[in-house]
Amino acid sequence: MESSSPEGELDALERTLLASIPLIRRARRNCLVVRKRARPQRAEEASSTARATEMTKQTDDVVQPHRFKVGEFVAFTEERLPGLVWAGEWEVVGILTGDHGEPQYRIRSPDQVRINVVAERDLPSRATAPALTDIVLSRRIGGDIVTSPPVGGTPGFEELFDGTSLGDWTMSTIQNQPGRDNSGSFLARAGILEAQPGTDIGLLWLTRPMPPRYVLRLQWMRTAPDDNSGVYLGFPDPTKEGYDNTAYVAVNFGFEVQIDELARPDNAAVHRTGAVYGFKAPTDGPLVVAPVGEWNDYEITVDGPDLTVALNGQVVNRFHFTGDAQSPRRGLPSTVEEPRFIGLQTHTGRVLFRRIQCKAL
Repeated sequence: MESSSPEGELDALERTLLASIPLIRRARRNCLVVRKRARPQRAEEASSTARATEMTKQTDDVVQPHRFKVGEFVAFTEERLPGLVWAGEWEVVGILTGDHGEPQYRIRSPDQVRINVVAERDLPSRATAPALTDIVLSRRIGGDIVTSPPVGGTPGFEELFDGTSLGDWTMSTIQNQPGRDNSGSFLARAGILEAQPGTDIGLLWLTRPMPPRYVLRLQWMRTAPDDNSGVYLGFPDPTKEGYDNTAYVAVNFGFEVQIDELARPDNAAVHRTGAVYGFKAPTDGPLVVAPVGEWNDYEITVDGPDLTVALNGQVVNRFHFTGDAQSPRRGLPSTVEEPRFIGLQTHTGRVLFRRIQCKAL
């Protein structure tokens, strides 16, 4: 058999090497992908992974099309607390692509506070309309999601919140306070009012005057241990006192039944849940506050200078007002000439309210 020439052998070897180069490159890329998949991701790496989707692809994965566009609203459910499920319509604010071509999105929560990066597979549907950007709160019990029960009045009581809209409730306003000019807001949906704090305290107040003597019932829930809010009573029309932040009309002319388990600012009992803030601590009965994620009941009786607070069926505060030299109009009864109102505070965290009802005495 005749041997081949050295030149022919070199030519054959060169052709083999050239043909192997694409295979070697592909094998190297596959090794990089395997290592990347196997390596635990830190939080900052996870974020950079999402951002890397906007760069040129370095693998052979096929980029998949996106179903949603920036500005659209998508249905998204987030379990913020164990057993507490929040379902709402989140706005798409960014289009991303995962390392392997899968569609991802940067979405903003209805309260404009949170930004999440989610894969398209976790967004099963498009929200019906941008107007539905409120939060729907549900309780997960035994694997089922149960929405807040429909609003239904107790016999003899008048419903003050219809469960679907703010109705006669309106938000306080702020002027001449640069940097502290946001009083926050309340979202109303599915039977629930949710406080959304701003840069200064705010007040959602009922524009219907209260009677001189009445019983006010409502339920409230903390969604975090440091939540802070309150129920204001007996203040005059906030728009007629000349305040830059009209919420302080309730502070200076009315009373606040406190919601704050941290009793800020000094951990004093007169600043804790059940207190008539700054006037009397809840010392007239055992103070049993439901854990975060569970509803509490307030029943507040206003009878002239006497104010009684019951928490979860137990009277915790009996307060008799004897006057305030610094604010002589505080605690005056509601009259036709100077009607008095009630309100809910935005302060810290997303405190929830529902089943707000009143009965004249």
